[in-house]
Amino acid sequence: MPRAPKKNVSGFLQDIKHSSVSLPRASERPFGVAPTKRVFSAPKKIVFVKERTVGHKAPFKTTRVFTISALAGLFIAGFFIFNIFNLKDDFTASAKNISAYFADAKVAFLNFNPGGAKASFLEAGRELESVRNKANRYKLFEFSKLLGSFAPAFKEIPAFFGNLGQFSELAFKISNISERLLRDGARSVFNGRGEYLIKDIEMLRTDIKTLRELSVTLRNQTRMLADMNGEDYLAMDIELMRIDELLGGILSILNGPGERHIAIFFQNPSEMRPSGGFIGSYADVVFQNGNIVKFDTRDIYDPDGQLDLKVIPPRQMQSLTATWGARDANWFFNFPTSAQKVLYFLEKSKMYSERIITFDGAIAVNANVVKDILEVVGPIDVPEYDLVIDAENFLLEIQEEVRTGRDRQIQQPKKILKTIAPILIKRLVAMNETGQKELILKIRERVAKKDIQAYFRDKRVQNFVLRSDAAGEVFQLPSGFFGDYLAVVNANIAGGKTDIFMSQSIDLTSSIDASGRIRNNLQITRTHDGHTQKQSWYRALNQNFIKIFTVPGFKIISAQGNHAKTVKPQIDYDSAGYVKDPDLEKIEGEKGKIEISNEAGKTTFGTWFSVEAGKTKTLEIDYEREGFLPSDGKIYQFVFEKQSGVNSSFKLSFEAPPGFRWHESNSAFFTYKTDNPNGRIIIHLTLIKS
Repeated sequence: MPRAPKKNVSGFLQDIKHSSVSLPRASERPFGVAPTKRVFSAPKKIVFVKERTVGHKAPFKTTRVFTISALAGLFIAGFFIFNIFNLKDDFTASAKNISAYFADAKVAFLNFNPGGAKASFLEAGRELESVRNKANRYKLFEFSKLLGSFAPAFKEIPAFFGNLGQFSELAFKISNISERLLRDGARSVFNGRGEYLIKDIEMLRTDIKTLRELSVTLRNQTRMLADMNGEDYLAMDIELMRIDELLGGILSILNGPGERHIAIFFQNPSEMRPSGGFIGSYADVVFQNGNIVKFDTRDIYDPDGQLDLKVIPPRQMQSLTATWGARDANWFFNFPTSAQKVLYFLEKSKMYSERIITFDGAIAVNANVVKDILEVVGPIDVPEYDLVIDAENFLLEIQEEVRTGRDRQIQQPKKILKTIAPILIKRLVAMNETGQKELILKIRERVAKKDIQAYFRDKRVQNFVLRSDAAGEVFQLPSGFFGDYLAVVNANIAGGKTDIFMSQSIDLTSSIDASGRIRNNLQITRTHDGHTQKQSWYRALNQNFIKIFTVPGFKIISAQGNHAKTVKPQIDYDSAGYVKDPDLEKIEGEKGKIEISNEAGKTTFGTWFSVEAGKTKTLEIDYEREGFLPSDGKIYQFVFEKQSGVNSSFKLSFEAPPGFRWHESNSAFFTYKTDNPNGRIIIHLTLIKS
């Protein structure tokens, strides 16, 4: 193709760039005259021709190199993308595993096992390190950041693993501190090192705050990255918040202004009372600056002897005592109510009121707890009394000394407890790690059996006690409750120390008819084996006022095996100026052979059921309630609560309505039996149409 003449183009451009004709300026033109038009003569055709080098071919080698490079780049990119997607799958699996380890750690913490929590966090760290090593080997974290421009979820992977690593390390640190607190806490408060205990708790709270912030971030990242909703981290955050609240409450007691007091009630199961046994003795534990500065063991009659209040005692006790005091105030099955009432009387006693002393809380322990401690620390030599106290003879020897010992002559019958207490504490403080672990397991078991119950006025501490099932609180029936509830509560009234030789069995047979009426047959059998003992207080008549707790709406149909008893008050309360206690007044029913009342949200049937030494008796009660309409798939809930300190077995036999069976037994009948029930048993049964 012929090339276009350059001059044509050049001339054209020259005319444009360097025009020889000048137009008059606007200011030089007469008004109303248009500017002169300029006409250019353009070439008819402008041809642009692409030039190329003549005599050279395209380089094939360069094209081949480019193609190979492109393929290699695609291969490398594909390799990284493939591994990134594999990493995401690995991440999802690892995130779930790590979450499971965290859940295990939470359970361990709740069971006072920081060592177990530490082991779970260690496993979580190993799982995390495994995925991190794989990612680093192929530089996948760096590449995932690039992919984050197209898929934001990938961009979060490195940040998530960074946060997860920090979370795991911090949780491991918290476990270490918790383990140290559990191991050395008792030594610190008894050995004057409470300030270090306080510092550890404050450090723990700081770390928990950081951990909670991380858990929120991880929860959000987990929702974005994995097929998970992050609820495990939410649950962890909630538990961390609760632990932080608990630690705050503990600090307020350990490090509060002035002296802080905690009462320990020693409940004697040889003489049963509704919350677990007669409080013959107690200890006033005094804290200051994180240290226990005083452990004052006392006879309960010391403060009651300085009590000027005139309060009418429970009706069943009025022939035994004219006044109500701390010694008999654990009259309520609900331990928090009993604890509040005992503390009320203690604080009203001149022993404490004149010094304006109040108590932050109370812990009730039964003799079984002391027995467990002696099993761990070994026998205690008490040369002043020519005794060796061990797990087997503790209660019997103490009661023998209190009833007949020389200290009774000087009006200090329980002085032996003041002698034993510091020896026992010294042994506890000196325990090795093996002994500590053994004792913790035993304490956990005693909490489950309601042999240890606690109440604190600080809501932060009490909430933790409630969640740990250590409050001795009566089960609260939820709204719309479908099911049944049973508790059998004994109160020894002038029956000596006979309950230590009483055995009890509870047998409930329940059925539902076609109309939804629940019919219950309850048989309570009690055997008195004290006749083999030489001491009169073990061979006495077991005079027992028994209460049956059930769901509101039940009505008594019949009762046999019980008896009436006339209780004659020692004084005329009206003329003597005594007052009624409002809490007591709420739970006392009308006088009769069976007293029907309400307590702790339950209907109660109260009656006298006494047993002579060497005898066995059975109380049988039939009662029923309407209103349960059976249907396919309906859940029936049964709750049994044991009285603290009572040696009792329990058996439940339950018949489904006609035309139905229980899913759990695949039969119309369901049976549950235990010789040593925990403090609370909850059974869920599902009705299935036959």
